[in-house]
Amino acid sequence: MHWCLDVHLNNDRDKKYEKNVSGNFAKTKEFLLNLVKSILLEGKKHSLCSNLKKIGWELNYLVKLIFA
Repeated sequence: MHWCLDVHLNNDRDKKYEKNVSGNFAKTKEFLLNLVKSILLEGKKHSLCSNLKKIGWELNYLVKLIFA
């Protein structure tokens, strides 16, 4: 999981200087990664990177992930 967080979400280069902010962002990124990995899409297979990009581009896809 650490490799996926580092490669796809740049976790090692993400610097937060407040007390709780870094922990909150880390948990949010882990939740996002687990959510994207758990959803099986119909049709052709997509990579983890393309699914993460699709979340930022399509609001309907994000809603589908959260409420599915």
